[in-house]
Amino acid sequence: MNYMSKGDMRNYISELKQLSITEEMVNETNNKLLKKMYSDLKMKSKPNLGKTFISVVNTFKYMREGRLECNKCNFKAINMRSMESHKKSKIHIARENGDDIIKCGGCGKEFGKQDINEHYLNSHKCASKSSKVKKQQTLLLEERRVEQELITWNQLVKKIKEQGAKKLSPTEKCWYNNKYYKFMGGGQTKIKDGIRVKTKITVRFD
Repeated sequence: MNYMSKGDMRNYISELKQLSITEEMVNETNNKLLKKMYSDLKMKSKPNLGKTFISVVNTFKYMREGRLECNKCNFKAINMRSMESHKKSKIHIARENGDDIIKCGGCGKEFGKQDINEHYLNSHKCASKSSKVKKQQTLLLEERRVEQELITWNQLVKKIKEQGAKKLSPTEKCWYNNKYYKFMGGGQTKIKDGIRVKTKITVRFD
């Protein structure tokens, strides 16, 4: 299988030389992983060579200068383990995926668009610092409450259909009856087996 793409046609070895990283210097490190990555760049026989190139540069820089840098997050690590941990973080993944990055008005931390709402919901400290965050938190909590009500209603309706209303607990019957008109609309009802049901309209022809 040919893994090469247009992006792989770059002369990575030449680019490394421009960064003062030669094969001889790589071999002198006696780092097996670094040497393997350099070999992959020479053969152009592996996928994701662009990422391999970045890894070679970062690893070599760390071994020479004692630090690694993430060019997407302006993050600096003192060892490979710390950098690998950072690459698994939500903010790094968000940037890798090209997501919109939003800064919290309470703590100033940055989050991906998919993660900021979860932060708003769980951070009461940030809500107390920013009225904008507080407003967003209130809206999200209301959305969550409405979603949970719908889930509970559907669960009770399913239980009634499969097991009958008599199987509902007193608490479940009370909740069902209180929410009946919200989900079922208006109309005449009666209580049957402890729950509210619509009254059938009988048309008489005398």
